[in-house]
Amino acid sequence: MNNIHKSWKEKLGKEFKEAEGILLQLSKKHQENGIEIYPVFKDVFKVYEMPLDEVKVVILGEEPYNDKPWANGLAWGNKQPFTQPEEIRRIHKAVEIDVNDRLCLDFDDTLISWWKQGVFLLNRLLTSEKDNKFKEVHTQWLNLTNKTIDIIIENNKDTCFTFIDLKHCPLSKTSVKIIGETNKIIGDWNPYSQTNEYLKAINKKEIKW
Repeated sequence: MNNIHKSWKEKLGKEFKEAEGILLQLSKKHQENGIEIYPVFKDVFKVYEMPLDEVKVVILGEEPYNDKPWANGLAWGNKQPFTQPEEIRRIHKAVEIDVNDRLCLDFDDTLISWWKQGVFLLNRLLTSEKDNKFKEVHTQWLNLTNKTIDIIIENNKDTCFTFIDLKHCPLSKTSVKIIGETNKIIGDWNPYSQTNEYLKAINKKEIKW
């Protein structure tokens, strides 16, 4: 947790204290049952290494990949360079169609390049495991991630929330509506180009998807 940016620790001190307890529970489950937890513990809070004031775009996921060691701490990010989960293949194809209209040969499967440009790729559950035997532990992350969304809304009025798959939206329609009262909401029809159009309109640098 040492790499979490201080801007998040200032706003979410209580929640990160609770997070330490969740990690201890998961570590115990891992040791006692041999359950592989994804991502590896050092990557669980990867997304929070971005300063709060640098968050330009929020993209939400539900939980990390839980069948193979792909998860890297960013929603949909893939740490394995030679294998691709189906989700990242769909995102890659959507970017090609929406933004590039050509083969996107330099697409970054890790999505770290997006994150470095201010795209906050947050899974609502920060950890997962293959058989979900301990789902009740993973769902404890919701207190932290829901509060994270609240903090972004309160502090970054220009931040847009981009939903790249509304059919599997990690938030309820009511929650999306509430966010839309203060922040820009972008749906899943050409979300990448729409996001860049919005950023351009508010004089912020566009994302190189």
